[in-house]
Amino acid sequence: MEVNLVDGGASAMVAQQRWPEGKTMPRYVFNASSGICFVQEFEIYHLPDLETARHEAHRVARHFRAYLPRHLRQESLTVEIVEETGQELAILRLEPPF
Repeated sequence: MEVNLVDGGASAMVAQQRWPEGKTMPRYVFNASSGICFVQEFEIYHLPDLETARHEAHRVARHFRAYLPRHLRQESLTVEIVEETGQELAILRLEPPF
């Protein structure tokens, strides 16, 4: 089954995994920055766990990179993974290509 998830104004289709009835998957917020450009809540997803969120961070980085001016696209990017409560869970620094 597929569900449409809102991610900062855009939408993405992801496969929904089986989740216990009455429970919801944790919501992960992805902040992205390139050093001079920072976007808070660039994308937001309901995902089963932090490991899946770490994997998704690479896709978020590629998506963010597409919005940068051409001369900034070769810089490293930082993606922060934050719980919806605001607690920072992970920071990934990604060097191109990602």
